[in-house]
Amino acid sequence: YVFHAWRYRYSHQYELLPVEKSEADRPIDVKISPVSKVTINVYDQESLSPLEASISASDKNQTAIAVDPQNLGAGQKQFQLPLGRDFTVKTEFKDFYPNMLNLGLSTIVLFDHFVRDIEMKPVLRKIEFYVTSNENDSAIVANIDMTEQQKGTHFTPEQVAGQAGLSSITVREGTKYGIDVRGPKGFAFKHTELDLDQDRDIKRVNIQLTKLKRKVAIKLNNINFEFNSADLIESSYEELN
Repeated sequence: YVFHAWRYRYSHQYELLPVEKSEADRPIDVKISPVSKVTINVYDQESLSPLEASISASDKNQTAIAVDPQNLGAGQKQFQLPLGRDFTVKTEFKDFYPNMLNLGLSTIVLFDHFVRDIEMKPVLRKIEFYVTSNENDSAIVANIDMTEQQKGTHFTPEQVAGQAGLSSITVREGTKYGIDVRGPKGFAFKHTELDLDQDRDIKRVNIQLTKLKRKVAIKLNNINFEFNSADLIESSYEELN
């Protein structure tokens, strides 16, 4: 025999009952629940690092369902949903596209706990760099190195074919970069910064390199000395190099 216990908008429980005299009086513990726990692991689709995303839920009529997610660890949250309806769980995080998870809880539910992984795709932005000479605004082919300041990862924009001085790269929204520009011989090195969190509209960065001449001042940033000494501190050498 199969023992089946359920209630409307509750979980179901099945038990296989073999016909044996020794088990004729065997008790059956029935545990059905009106809710189900949901644990979700939210992470970056590219780096696989956990994300502390916000969580919301709605039913098929787009009626919002109050959830109170509890933090279980990095990128891991747990909450409860009532049985008897189908739900859409939505995750949101700054500079990432929202993602949806559909949970069908209107049919037979045998488990009181679901675990799901949700990937979130980062928003990307294409940035162009246009390098020119400060003397006559002519285009200059230059080498550009971008350093993501939070992780220290390096990126190199690609030269745009047929357009001297122009290069482009697609990077993650909301990140901050240090930009090092090295032109041909006879031009000064230049360092600048690009903050895609503060500037949400920038699509092109215009960079002018200074033609080296005698008695022309060259500005160097972040050059610092040890206290009461002529010795440079270690961080200064990055600019000098």
